[in-house]
Amino acid sequence: MRKLFTGTILFAIIAFTSSCSTSPSNSVTSTQFTVNTNQWVSNGSSGTANYQYFYGHSMSGLSSNVVNNGAVLCYVLLTTQWAALPYIETYNGYTRNYGYQYEVGTLFVTIKDSDLITSPGGNTTYKVVLVEQKNMHLLDGVNTNDYNAVEAALQLEK
Repeated sequence: MRKLFTGTILFAIIAFTSSCSTSPSNSVTSTQFTVNTNQWVSNGSSGTANYQYFYGHSMSGLSSNVVNNGAVLCYVLLTTQWAALPYIETYNGYTRNYGYQYEVGTLFVTIKDSDLITSPGGNTTYKVVLVEQKNMHLLDGVNTNDYNAVEAALQLEK
């Protein structure tokens, strides 16, 4: 009886330790995708206040649990650095606004230029991090505007 009792306690300790692991496992995912110039879709009328371009990226990991209780972090690659969205790029008095929205199954990235005419030129690369509710605590105290800090906190693959 004593061996059975000791074995049961040891099993319970191992099971408890496994369930309390701080490793993100599959409840944190990261994906990267590139939007090619010809994939952007215009929205609105050129020259009007709401004119912008968007692209809808299908994501099976973007579940109702993530949308309602987790976190969806999106970054755009600008030269060699990841910038958290929304982001405004300014040069020579001209601005480009990068943004995103999401719903279950789809992430929409947007680009809106200050001249309300210019279409996105070249390819644009994005990185999306999805965090389920059970791992939200891993982001406590993390500057989510800094992709490198998020990558380290969530133990994402480089």
